[in-house]
Amino acid sequence: MKLGQKLFSVLIDFDTGKCEMETWIVRTIRGEKITAVCKNSFTWVKLSDKNFDWGWAKTIDTTWRNTWGYGKAPPELKTTKRLAWKAIKDRAEMYKKSCRFMEEDICNTVIQTARRMIRKE
Repeated sequence: MKLGQKLFSVLIDFDTGKCEMETWIVRTIRGEKITAVCKNSFTWVKLSDKNFDWGWAKTIDTTWRNTWGYGKAPPELKTTKRLAWKAIKDRAEMYKKSCRFMEEDICNTVIQTARRMIRKE
């Protein structure tokens, strides 16, 4: 891990089967702790109307921060978009087999979306 490194995760809406890619940026590495922040409209904001400059918000809610120990990255954060899509496809296939969390048609939607995005990457 290094400062500024991008990590990716995919969120699933369990009601509709829609998938959304999230980008996480490693912001700090202090000793054995690494903190990444999700880059979205709540964390990446317009800082000045005059200068048209953008940057990180002054305060970022814990919802958008993820901290872990060195070498113990959360399993949902992947180093490439392709790996994130593959992980979500595998998880949806597991849910489909075990009939947990998602209905079969939603699982199929997620699997199709993930396959399409894997080919695209």
